[in-house]
Amino acid sequence: MILVDQLRECRAPWPGGVACHMGTDNGNLDDLHIFARAIGLPRRWFQPSNHPLRAHYDLSPKWRKAAIAWGAHEIDVREWGRQRLVKIRAERPARSEPEGT
Repeated sequence: MILVDQLRECRAPWPGGVACHMGTDNGNLDDLHIFARAIGLPRRWFQPSNHPLRAHYDLSPKWRKAAIAWGAHEIDVREWGRQRLVKIRAERPARSEPEGT
């Protein structure tokens, strides 16, 4: 699923100084890039990360509106961050107890 968080003030490279993020709920970057291309989003706005769940596009208000019109789901930035953290932690191998304890 493609997600967008809310607009907030930042040092955006466009007039208005607000932006949001567009990413996925499952880290599928192919789906993210296909969706971005479908709405005409410039690939240069993609922000890679050390984990696919954190990779995203930066969106201006105009592009956020387009993403939602094309079916992106709105999510609170804090909730999205919590969901990503839970998924990333679940991917980590379980720690084993040291021998002799």
